Amino acid sequence: ISLKPGAETLGITLADVSRQLRQAYYGEEVQRLPRDGEDVRVMVRLPEAARENLDSLGSLRVRTVDGREIPVTEVANFTFAPGINRIQRRDRTRSVAVYAEVKGEGGRGEIMEDMEANFWPNFQKRFPDVTRGEAGGF
Repeated sequence: ISLKPGAETLGITLADVSRQLRQAYYGEEVQRLPRDGEDVRVMVRLPEAARENLDSLGSLRVRTVDGREIPVTEVANFTFAPGINRIQRRDRTRSVAVYAEVKGEGGRGEIMEDMEANFWPNFQKRFPDVTRGEAGGF
């Protein structure tokens, strides 16, 4: 998501757009009700059919600082790219599996040596809490 020129003159920030989209898709807790000794959260969000269809994104409206509602497409651009669609965990730690197929010249060993020398040092500087493991060689 990026803001279009002029969005900030309406008092809309990227954080505002992000928050309002999150509320629409994930929901906003509006109340907690006691039930059988536990609190039940009451959430307000888009209907499931609208949340499953990205076409509904363009029809959403965002609220300006003066209370007006305008189409989100007037103030924001959307770029879609592949990404992780769910969080996987292994031993209660987030994990991501990355797969690759070796094609052309160079074998697995040569590629792994190159990654060890040229990729991992910079990656670990940027993300020091990330650990890695390797498997494969099929």
